[in-house]
Amino acid sequence: MVKKLHTTPLLEDIINRSRLHWYWATAVVAAIFLLLLVLAAYADSNFTNQIDWGLWRLGLQPAIIIYILIIYPLMKKLWGRVIQSCRLLIQEEDEGNITLKITSYNRRWEWIALLSGAVFTVVISLPWGWIKQWSDIYYYFASIVSFSLLAWLIYDGLNNTRHLTQLNRNYMKIDVFNTEALTPIGQWGLGVSLAFIGGISISVTFQPLENLLSFQNIIVYSILVCVTILLFFISMWSTHNAIVRVKRHELEIV
Repeated sequence: MVKKLHTTPLLEDIINRSRLHWYWATAVVAAIFLLLLVLAAYADSNFTNQIDWGLWRLGLQPAIIIYILIIYPLMKKLWGRVIQSCRLLIQEEDEGNITLKITSYNRRWEWIALLSGAVFTVVISLPWGWIKQWSDIYYYFASIVSFSLLAWLIYDGLNNTRHLTQLNRNYMKIDVFNTEALTPIGQWGLGVSLAFIGGISISVTFQPLENLLSFQNIIVYSILVCVTILLFFISMWSTHNAIVRVKRHELEIV
C-alpha cells in the first residue's frame, strides 16, 4: 500500500479547506472566541456586575491562539527559504527525493501532537475540581485549543529541526569559502526561537503573579523554555558540525 504524502501542514490544510485567506480565517476565529466569551459572561450574569480583571483575562486567554495563527505563516516562510537554500547544496541526483521528504508531513504524528496537547491540558489543570460556571468552561475550552496548537507547533518545529540535521549530516555539500547559503538556516532558528519567546511573553503578561508561581505554570513554562533553546541550538549545532566536517576534509586533502 502506497503511503499518502501531504505537502501542506495540518493547520494550513484546515485553513485551506475553509476557503478563507489565512488572516481572514484568523479574524473569524477571534470573533468566535469573543462571541463565546460574551455568551459565557451573559449566562453567568457577569454583565450585571462591574467588569473586573478576571473577566478581561478570560477574554485575553485566546490571545495565544490568535498569536500562533498570526505567526505561523511567517515561520513557514522562513522554513521555505531554508528549503530553497538547501536545494542549492544538495547534489542533483538526490535533490528530488530529499526535497520531497523534507516538504512532506505525517498526518498521524500531527494529530498525535494535537491530541497530546489536549490530554496535557486535562492532566495539568484537573478541571473537575474548579469548573463551576460557564466562564470556567470557556476558559477550559480556550486552554485546550491553545495547548493543542502549541503542542502541534512544537512538533512542527522539532520535525523541521530533525530534517535539517539529517540534511547537514548526509546530503548537503557545503563550500567553506561561501557559506552565505547557510544564512536562511540561522534566520529560521532565530525566528522560531523569537516566536516562542513572544508567545511566552504574551502568556506571562496575562497571568496574575499567584498563577505564575503555581506548579502547573512552572511545568508549562519550563517545557516552553527548553523547547525554545533546543530549536535554536540544535539547528545551529548541526550546521556548525557540517561546516567543521567540511573544513577537516579540506585540510586532510591539503
